[in-house]
Amino acid sequence: MISDITFIDLWGPAHTTAISSYKYFITFTDGKSRYTIVYFIKDKTDDTILKAARHYHALIETQQNRRLKRIRADNGKEFDNEELHNWCQENGIQLEFTAPYSHEQVGVAEHLNRTLVELARAMLIQNSIPHSFWAKAVAYACYIKNRAPSRALKELKTPYEIFWNQKPDISRLQEFGAKCWVLQQDGKRSKLDPKSWEFLFTGFSDESHAYRYYNPLTRQIQTSRNVIFSRAQEQEEQEIEVIIPHPPSIEGEGENQNKQSTDSKIIENNSKEDEAADEPEPKGWKPSSRIAAQAPQDY
Repeated sequence: MISDITFIDLWGPAHTTAISSYKYFITFTDGKSRYTIVYFIKDKTDDTILKAARHYHALIETQQNRRLKRIRADNGKEFDNEELHNWCQENGIQLEFTAPYSHEQVGVAEHLNRTLVELARAMLIQNSIPHSFWAKAVAYACYIKNRAPSRALKELKTPYEIFWNQKPDISRLQEFGAKCWVLQQDGKRSKLDPKSWEFLFTGFSDESHAYRYYNPLTRQIQTSRNVIFSRAQEQEEQEIEVIIPHPPSIEGEGENQNKQSTDSKIIENNSKEDEAADEPEPKGWKPSSRIAAQAPQDY
């Protein structure tokens, strides 16, 4: 069942501080649905880790009407602390730790963090986006991961569908860092100014049905519903020459084919001469003097 076991893991610190001064992120993955929720944090103190755990616990209680039963983490000091132990005991949650040098016991979370970071790296490199956007890229990678099929699930469903009991809407998916035009509705533009400005798409808002985009003028992540994406330019069609190799000939096959082609040409020429001989001579036709001179005479 959902919330029977939850895998948690911490990633960081990042070499580049993300927007909003984030350096770490912590993931909570449900063992049943493999649905993941990621929280970005500025440090890994005991209070910060406990705050993230409380947020996830409140989400499970409110949205799923269930309670956490087990939490499995590695032996990191950020999880093996007195505050987290006391909170788990107060709420009847069993806190489990992996054996030393046995990361495979929490392999779900370890593999997940590596997958999210690799996806985020590819997104940043694809559109030449600065490293300071790594947090937004990781959040968008987690968004896609929850809505994509997984081999770890026995059912032919996505983690989102199992966790929320409804199919996800993927009609709004766009490439991270894609160019988008946002309608300016602040009332500060004149009648001759453009109605939309070009920005970078960075994901979806968690609080509203809107898009997130980066505004380079204010250096902030903003949200808007009135967003239009540009279509990628079509690549020029290149002519592709298809070469069909002739199968290797069997010994003696080439000679027979050449002989058959030669015979067919001779037969074709003879048939043309016969057709020409059978044609009736046109009326009033007389051979030229040259032909008449060469014709044999009767003696």
